[in-house]
Parts: sequence; C-alpha cells; structure tokens
Amino acid sequence: MVGKYRYVLPSIWDNTLGLCTLGGVSTWNLTSNVLTQVSLSGHRVCGTRNDKTIWCSTFGQSTWSQRAGQLVQISIDGARACGITATNNVVCTTDIDNPNPVWTSLTGNFIQIDIHGDNMCAVNSANEPHCAPFMTSTWRKLGTRLLKQVSIYQKRICGVNSIQEVYCAPDLTSSTVTWTKLPGLMNSVDVYGSTICGSDSTNNVSCMTIGSAAWTSKNVQFRQVSIDTGLRTYGIKPTGEVYFNSAF
Repeated sequence: MVGKYRYVLPSIWDNTLGLCTLGGVSTWNLTSNVLTQVSLSGHRVCGTRNDKTIWCSTFGQSTWSQRAGQLVQISIDGARACGITATNNVVCTTDIDNPNPVWTSLTGNFIQIDIHGDNMCAVNSANEPHCAPFMTSTWRKLGTRLLKQVSIYQKRICGVNSIQEVYCAPDLTSSTVTWTKLPGLMNSVDVYGSTICGSDSTNNVSCMTIGSAAWTSKNVQFRQVSIDTGLRTYGIKPTGEVYFNSAF
C-alpha cells in the first residue's frame, strides 16, 4: 500500500517524515518496501535490502519485484546495472528488467559503484576512486583524491570524502581530473545534470546547482537520495522506509 503525504499552508512539520513545506504543495509518497539503498533511472528504480536481495519497481508504483542475485549496493542506468557483492566484487548486467538477469563479474574490489552512460566509477576500501568504461575491467585511478562515495552523470563526477567534504570534477575521462571543492558537508551525494543533492550527517537533504554559492535545504530528512530528470526523487529514511516525489 502506498501512503500519500500532502502538505499545504500553513506549514506543517511531520516528525516521522521530517518534512516541512512553506507556501505551496509538496507530496511525498511512502512505498511498500524497506531498503538499505536505492537507485533511480528514468521510470526504473532498484535497491537492495539488509539481506542483500535486489528489488526493482517502476517509478511511482507500490509493487516491487525481486531480481536474482545478491548485492549490498546497486546502481542502474536504464536497463543496465552494476552492483557490489558482499565480497566487494563488481558485477554488471544489461537487463535488470529480467527477473533473472545475467550478472557478469569484473575484476577489482570496491565498496561502492555508480554508473551512467558509457562510464562507471567505484571506490575501494582505501577510498580511492576508479573509473572505467561500462562493464569493462580497465579501471583507472583518478589521481590522489580520496572519496568514500561517488556519483556520476555522463562525464561529471562528484563525491564525498571521509570528513564529508564534497568535490566535483567535470570530466572523469580526462588524463588529469580537475577537482573543485563545493561548500558545505555531506554524508552522501547524487548528481543529475548540473544539480547535486545530498544528505548530511543529520539526514537533512539539500540541493544546489554546481557552481553556485550555497546549498538550498529541501526541508526533508533522508539518509540517502537518488535524483533524476525533473528532480524526481527517491529517498530512504534511516529506518529504511522508501519515499518518492515526482517534483522534489
């Protein structure tokens, strides 16, 4: 069952959702799943549970279906997907819509991965980001910059380090990746186009246009968000409940 939360003037704070709106309408919808992590791409959304099972759905729908395999983290781009296994191996598929996708193992050991277009980037246990063409094992270390989590969009890469500083670079394929430090601190980020959204250490979510001076608070609390075109968003509460918004 999907629960819908709609807030209108006067502004209301909901302690469970952690949402306040000022002047206007914002609708967050509770899905029927509990996940540790989520990835949104177009009309597809997939995520993983504590038991490492993989679940996928269509944007805005309450029905989730399981995919064969076990992952601790997944990233999707259309029907393509890559994920991290419990032993830090990378596996990828070109058909996540299939209930029994064929997973191809790649070389390398990583703790987190993100894919988009022709590229994929991952970080290892030493917080060293590496990138490669999709579904290949030709990993290339991105200089000396250390990041614990990364997000990519086309050739743009953004990420956060162990002290929650945020860095972005415009071309992950460049022989010399040029990093720019963004203001503020985030625990995790997700980038789509020139927009980046993140969740800080207290689960407060903010977004900004890359290159602008400051983050804009979205007045909602999630420990992880995944954004897509039109700022369609999925977010996960600290307790695992999954919400979506069609116009964040």
